[in-house]
Amino acid sequence: MSETSRSLEEFVTKTYSSRNAISAGFYERLFREVPEARGMFKNDLKKQKQMFEAMMGTLAKSQAGVVDMESLGARLRAIHAKHRVTDEHLLIGGEALKDACEEILETATSETERRRLYDAIDRIVSAMASGLSV
Repeated sequence: MSETSRSLEEFVTKTYSSRNAISAGFYERLFREVPEARGMFKNDLKKQKQMFEAMMGTLAKSQAGVVDMESLGARLRAIHAKHRVTDEHLLIGGEALKDACEEILETATSETERRRLYDAIDRIVSAMASGLSV
């Protein structure tokens, strides 16, 4: 295994092992910024958090270039459109996710690793937001 592959694997492991804390931080920030978003989840926030946590693994793995962000973004855009999520909400959510990652991953990862993750978050948010370009 190359040094780059080993480094990526370690980053994915660190990110994935922190997924519960990142998820909690994300939703806390999201609901603070967009209180009406809480109503979208009704009684299934636990299930939503599980799906979100799986997505964190996908975002971390996107560092290896094996994730088609445009296709993933299109699928997520369709799902979020059913709930009337706006581009503005998506942008707020992207910032909430980056803030949560910064808080949780700051001491466990390098600035370079986090910067790459934030770039992946920006790419997926752009792909999801219908009014933005990828």
